[in-house]
Amino acid sequence: MSTPPTGDAALLKSVAGRPLRQRLPVYLRLSGPGWLQSAITLGGGSLAGSLYLGVIGGFGLLWLQPLAMMMGIVMLSAIGYITMVTGKPPLASINEHLSPVLGYGWAVASIVASMVWAMPQYSLSIGVLQQNLLPGLLGIAMILLGGVLALRSWRRGALVHALPPLTPDEREQRKRIWIVIGLCMLYGVVLVGHGLPFWLGSAIFVTGSILLLQWMSRDPVERQLTPKAWAKAIVIGLATGGITHLVFQELFLVHLP
Repeated sequence: MSTPPTGDAALLKSVAGRPLRQRLPVYLRLSGPGWLQSAITLGGGSLAGSLYLGVIGGFGLLWLQPLAMMMGIVMLSAIGYITMVTGKPPLASINEHLSPVLGYGWAVASIVASMVWAMPQYSLSIGVLQQNLLPGLLGIAMILLGGVLALRSWRRGALVHALPPLTPDEREQRKRIWIVIGLCMLYGVVLVGHGLPFWLGSAIFVTGSILLLQWMSRDPVERQLTPKAWAKAIVIGLATGGITHLVFQELFLVHLP
């Protein structure tokens, strides 16, 4: 006997046979995370980046905006579809059905892309903080809000009750998080800005991250760093570093460290 649907599934089933005018409000309400993701993806930094791109490229790069939009839509749709169908995170699905090298390469490339494309966000934030907000008032507000959060945690027993022991999965996940943070620090502090070409530093970072994360996999087969795995990681690393250099240094005329 199958379990009746509950929550959002039950709500969708209840309006399945109704007219579109009655189904549409339900669909819009349940698509809240999608609207939030759209608001996060597009913001003041995107506007500043688009304006700067128009200044240096004029109408010659107008084709890039719709292309980037379509790529984003396809990527987010594919990730959402894979997650809903398999019930697993996209990284786990890519590693299982395609290749761990491709999965970890996609993850590392996403981190690098987020760091590079977030540059307009940083410049916009600095301008807002230095020109439109009082640094002293902002600091006082942050201290007060931090104190409220600390007091709230203390009243709920943050320093009294012992933390529950971590499960093996949680320990492994925490270990991976710290390793990724360490790799990013190594990339930003050591590999970039000290005479090493940006494309070479990025290639070393991506290649090393792929090999290290694959070596930490629980699957004994994935942990074997075969010559094929090394070759794939090196190709992905060199491609990432070369494309990043070509797009930003040569096309966008952005001076990379």
